[in-house]
Amino acid sequence: MLRARARGRPPPKPLRCRPTSPADLLLVAGGDDAMWPSLPYAEELADRRRAAGLPVRLISALDAGHRPRFPGEGPAPDSAHFLYGGSPAADAALGARAWPHLLDVFRGARGHRAGLRPLPARRMPAGDGRVPRP
Repeated sequence: MLRARARGRPPPKPLRCRPTSPADLLLVAGGDDAMWPSLPYAEELADRRRAAGLPVRLISALDAGHRPRFPGEGPAPDSAHFLYGGSPAADAALGARAWPHLLDVFRGARGHRAGLRPLPARRMPAGDGRVPRP
């Protein structure tokens, strides 16, 4: 909550339940999210999971907005209804940093703790943003 206050945003509301799922959790958040305070909320959730001894990965960037752009995606179209924050470059950089972690989740690379078997890694052609299928 101190991080949220340091950024001039209200702290996240307390959870009414404890984060007890043993699943690996991947959080991706931009600090310039203009839609909602995703980074303070993600930080708070990550802190709670770590305190409970549960797995969590937080990939963040202070200059990214609401929607990271993953490899192969273009920038978000302008919206007459929503503000996203960030910039195309910052959103793409966050998406590129998060992409390998997202692939790990899809492949089950860290799911061995829950008794899941990881899928074998497959090479993707350069620039292809598709997730490989088993």
